[in-house]
Amino acid sequence: WELNVECANSPLPDGVEPKVTKFLQKLNLQKYLPALAEQGVAKFAELEYVDEEIMDACGFSPIHKKVFARNRPTGAMPQARDCAAQAPNQPAIVHLQKAHDFPGLVEVLCTGDIACKSQAAQALSMLAQNNKVNQMAIACSGAVEPLVQLVSTGNAEGKSNAAWALRVLAEDNKDNQTVIMGAGVVEPLVHLLSTGSNGGRTCAAKALSRLAVNNDYRAAIANAGAIKPLVYLLSNGDAEEKSCVEKALDELARDNEDNQTAIAHAKKNLSLE
Repeated sequence: WELNVECANSPLPDGVEPKVTKFLQKLNLQKYLPALAEQGVAKFAELEYVDEEIMDACGFSPIHKKVFARNRPTGAMPQARDCAAQAPNQPAIVHLQKAHDFPGLVEVLCTGDIACKSQAAQALSMLAQNNKVNQMAIACSGAVEPLVQLVSTGNAEGKSNAAWALRVLAEDNKDNQTVIMGAGVVEPLVHLLSTGSNGGRTCAAKALSRLAVNNDYRAAIANAGAIKPLVYLLSNGDAEEKSCVEKALDELARDNEDNQTAIAHAKKNLSLE
């Protein structure tokens, strides 16, 4: 999520500069930034006056334009979001999902009751599944932190749905993986491995496996204590858990001698208990 900073030193087309200036002021930014992701993108998606000229002037790529175009308000979105705010129930969440109102679903994640948070997490995972544009848009709408929190604070279903949503957002997306790891996801996932329901443990293992594909995170996942519960589930979990755990351990061990050694020790210690 980078702006073309070269345009800061280049003349803008006639009529565009006031729009870009207004856009930046709305975001409390006084100049172009090389990265607008953390604060700007979610707000940018909510601005009604954003148009193709502004996106072109800011150097957005075609796929970024699709993200913002999909996030811009439509006639159906405000009504669905009002419904969710007043009574965030299943029908309202379905409306938000159909409208692709990612900020609205994130709002439910943050303010809804336990059941609604779980449903919102499930809706976001369904929208992100096999859809890279939605993956990026959901992360940029601020979904990651409340999903990580839900892994810790939700009911059994909510924890499972949140872990699965994070796994889907991390799928083949290094930018999202970075945001997810930065939100402190590993410890809640490791805790879910040890204390969660069957579904929760499975989703936690799948999420950790997806994050461990990135070599930069294998040591951090192991250091957070993931190996011991993964090895335990490899011996004591059900068939699906064992399959998911095996993949997670394989990813953690790949090209990492320290993790290979730790996994071997954990298996040995388990056999002696």
